[in-house]
Amino acid sequence: MLTKTVGNAVISPATILASKHVRDGIIGAWDKTQAESCEYGGWIYFSEASGEYRTKEKKGQATGIILTPVPDHKDAGYVIVADWHCHPDNGVPGARPSDQDIANAKSKDYLMLVVTVKKAPKSGWKQDLLAQTQIVDDTHAKYRVWNIL
Repeated sequence: MLTKTVGNAVISPATILASKHVRDGIIGAWDKTQAESCEYGGWIYFSEASGEYRTKEKKGQATGIILTPVPDHKDAGYVIVADWHCHPDNGVPGARPSDQDIANAKSKDYLMLVVTVKKAPKSGWKQDLLAQTQIVDDTHAKYRVWNIL
C-alpha cells in the first residue's frame, strides 16, 4: 500500500517518517532489536484533528513478531495507519523484508514498514522484491526502512 487516507489527510511512508516521534520510536526499537537479537515493532496511529502521530511498541521474539490484534486508540481520536517491525542484524548480507512480511502486508488495510540493515547483497536486490517494496528512508547510517506494497 502506498498511501492511506484518513479524512482529508493522505498518509504515506514519507509523511509518517517525517514525524520526529515516529523516527525516535523506530530508532529506539532498532537499538533494542540489535542489542537483544529479537524483533521489536509496533503500530503507528494518526489523529486527523491534531495531525500528530502516536506509536505503541511491542517486543517480539528472535524469529518474529505478531502485530495482531491491533490495539485500538479510537477513543483518543487516533486511527491505525501503519505497523512496523525491525529485523535483527544477523550478519546476512542483503537483509530484507521476509517472504512472510510480504504475504502479511497483502492482508492489511494500512501500511506496513520493515526496518532492516542497510547492507545490500553483491548481486543487488532481487527484482521481484523491488517490485513489491519501496525504500522510504535510506539516510540513517544504521538501517533502511521498506514499505511493503
